[in-house]
Amino acid sequence: MRHALLVTLFLAACSSSSTPTTTDAGSDAADDMGEMDMGTTDTGAVDAGGETAPGEHVVTVSNFKYSPATITIKAGETVTWNFTQGTHTVTSGASCTKAPGFDSGLHNAPYTFKQTFPTAGTFDYFCDYMTHCTSRGQAGQVIVTP
Repeated sequence: MRHALLVTLFLAACSSSSTPTTTDAGSDAADDMGEMDMGTTDTGAVDAGGETAPGEHVVTVSNFKYSPATITIKAGETVTWNFTQGTHTVTSGASCTKAPGFDSGLHNAPYTFKQTFPTAGTFDYFCDYMTHCTSRGQAGQVIVTP
């Protein structure tokens, strides 16, 4: 009986599924830890300036800059700002002066802010936190083509 039990356990262990698991090429331990934060929305693994989905573009907010600082999209597309380090805003305006439009509000990383641009034009934005814009030059631009 004991021998039969050991053989059964051995066979069960040997016949378990051997389906391989895959990971994203860009995944690392830091990414895995970031996904554990319950206060953010996971938008998938993307490169700065890359697309997450058709019509959605990404800007990384980190180290007192937006990367890329200027992005060109088509009318109706969305820009996603991924705050990966520090405390920042994404605020409409030029020359560090607020203008009507959009504002992410003040947030600590990790945080994600999305804005859809329905019409063509040039939309300047900056970080309105402390002196990030005035002394650090943290500003960007979305160019929207028809």
